[in-house]
Amino acid sequence: MAANVAAAAAAPPQAEITLENVHSLSTYDLRQELTRRGELERDPALAEDFGYRRGLERLVALLTAEKEAAYAGRTAEAAVAPPAEGETLAEKLKRQKEERKAAALARSRARQQDPNYFKGRKDANATAQAEKEAAPAAAAPVEAVAPAEPIAAGPETDDAETDAVEPLFAQKRTGARVHVR
Repeated sequence: MAANVAAAAAAPPQAEITLENVHSLSTYDLRQELTRRGELERDPALAEDFGYRRGLERLVALLTAEKEAAYAGRTAEAAVAPPAEGETLAEKLKRQKEERKAAALARSRARQQDPNYFKGRKDANATAQAEKEAAPAAAAPVEAVAPAEPIAAGPETDDAETDAVEPLFAQKRTGARVHVR
C-alpha cells in the first residue's frame, strides 16, 4: 500500500478539484485523490470500506476545511496589515459623518440667530395654508360625460348557417364573451 501512496502522490492531479466540481469525480478519482492526500493511510477503516459516498463525504470535508483555512488566513492578513492610507474605512466614514453633522449644526445656529427667521417661517406657513384652502374653491366643476350610445347591430345572420360552420358554438350567442386561457 505504501507503493500506491507514493505513486499517487507523485502523479500530478488531473485537474484542480474544488467544491464546485468534486461531485463530478468517479469513485476511482475520489480514491486516487484521497490516496494522494494521505487520507487512506490515516484512516484504514475508510480504505477497507471505500465507496463513492464515503469518499465524496471525506473529500468534501477536506476541501471545506482547506477553504475555511484559506479564508481565515486572508482575513487575518487583512486585519494585521495596516491600512495604506493611514485611515480605515470605518474611521473615514465616522469622520465624514461628524463633518456633515457639524456643518448642519452651524447652518441651524445661523438660521436661528437671524431675528426674522421665525417670523418668516410663520408667514410662509400662513401663506401655504391660505393657498391650500383657496384651491378647492377655485377648482372648476367636472362636466358630466354623456353615456356612450350602444353600437348598432349589423345585419342579422341565419343562426343555422353559423351553427353549421361552427359546431362548438351551437348555442345561441349572447352579447357576453367568456375568455378561457
